[in-house]
Amino acid sequence: MNISHQQFEEIIRTSFQKIPPQFRQYLENVAFVLEETPDAELRRELQLRPNDELLGLYQGVPRTRRGAGFGNALPDKITFYRLALQDRCENAEALREEVLDVLKHEIGHHFGMDEAQLESIEGRRPILARRNRG
Repeated sequence: MNISHQQFEEIIRTSFQKIPPQFRQYLENVAFVLEETPDAELRRELQLRPNDELLGLYQGVPRTRRGAGFGNALPDKITFYRLALQDRCENAEALREEVLDVLKHEIGHHFGMDEAQLESIEGRRPILARRNRG
C-alpha cells in the first residue's frame, strides 16, 4: 500500500480530531511531523537494530516533569514514520486505525506514561516492532 505524503497528513489530522477535547487542549504546543523513516543518527540514539521498525516517536518534556518554571521551550514533537506504518497495514482503513493507535501512544508519553504503562493498557503490538526481515 502506498499513500501520498499529503493523504497521510490528512489521516493524522483526522486522527487528532478523534482525541477527546479534554486531552487535545493540552496538545496545543505539540508539533505533528511526518517522516519517511528515522534517520541514522536517531536510530543510533535509540539503539535500534537494523530490522527494528519505529512507527512513531514522542520528543519533548512530559507534562508530569514540568515544574513551575517551565517555559520558553521548543514545542514537543510527535513524529509518524510513514514507511513503517504503511508496511504494517494492508489497506487504508487499517492504516487509519494504526495511526490513531500510534497517536494515542505518543500522547500517552506526553502525559508522562512510560512504555510499560502504555503497553499494559493498550494490549496491542508495541510501537517499536522488532522484526526479522529476510
